[in-house]
Order: sequence, then C-alpha cells, then structure tokens
Amino acid sequence: MLSDDKKTVDKLDHIDESPDRTYDFGKHVWDYKIYCEDFRPETKEIKVPVLVIAGKKDYAIGVNHYRKFQFPHQRTVLIEGGHVLYYEQNKAFVDAIFSFIK
Repeated sequence: MLSDDKKTVDKLDHIDESPDRTYDFGKHVWDYKIYCEDFRPETKEIKVPVLVIAGKKDYAIGVNHYRKFQFPHQRTVLIEGGHVLYYEQNKAFVDAIFSFIK
C-alpha cells in the first residue's frame, strides 16, 4: 500500500527491522482518537498558503484524498509515486517544496 516500487518497500522493511529502530516517540505521543478525527473541514479556516504534495499512486490514504482539503490558498503537486514520495521521488519532492517557497 505504501509504494508500487519493490525497492522502496524493501528499504522500508529493512529500516523497520533495524535493531536501532524504536517506537519510543510514538508511544508517548500516539493518540489514536485524534489520529482518526477528520480535520479536513477545518482546513477552510487556514488562510496562509499551503503546499499539498500527493502521490498519484498513494493507496495508503487514497489517490484523491487531497481533493477533500479546503485550504483557500492551496497549491497541489501530484507526483508519480506512492505514500513515501520523499524517498521514492526525492528530486520531484524537493523541487515541489523549493518551487512553493519561491
């Protein structure tokens, strides 16, 4: 669900299996109730420019998830890839951010 690129999935699995990997941070901040809340209706109240980067093949949250945001000043960049675009398509991901900042 995270990627259709087997190399990416293999790399994530390798990191997850690393003895250095811990979930200590998540144990202290994870609040499943809040995680499951739908904050999308509140996005219409955010008046600053917002960059939304979405993967065309992000089946983890859905390929059209970004369309439900209501940021008044939203710029959306769709990138060919899945849920871990910062890794799968790093150059396109970084380019989108720098373009937005400019």
